[in-house]
Amino acid sequence: MTGLWKADKFSYEFPITMRNSNTQKLKDSISLLLRFDSTFVFKNAIKVVQDTVIQTNFIGRWKVSKRIEKRHQNQFEIRFYPKDGFGGMPSRIPLYKKNHQYELFIFIGDPDAGERIGLKKDIPENL
Repeated sequence: MTGLWKADKFSYEFPITMRNSNTQKLKDSISLLLRFDSTFVFKNAIKVVQDTVIQTNFIGRWKVSKRIEKRHQNQFEIRFYPKDGFGGMPSRIPLYKKNHQYELFIFIGDPDAGERIGLKKDIPENL
């Protein structure tokens, strides 16, 4: 899980059209660095405050844990413990594996409507 996670293309397009946001343009460097020492740096993370999309940076600690909901009992999530709090962002983010790629989806609205930010990390095919 360690290494650099980068936002997918949809993550840059969606927030500026959602909820009549008055945000004009997002910084194109949304990234999450998960380090071996269990610390993280989340750069240009997106959160929504009163229909305004705000980008900010977070640092803190992280760990992988098994999801506790019965319908997701065989899935994992990354739990974040930010130094100064996330202020509106979730502290538990589900971890998905699709083909040979891990994905994190941070839901910032209605999950059924696809209101999310996606972060992807490639993994070797032999894993």
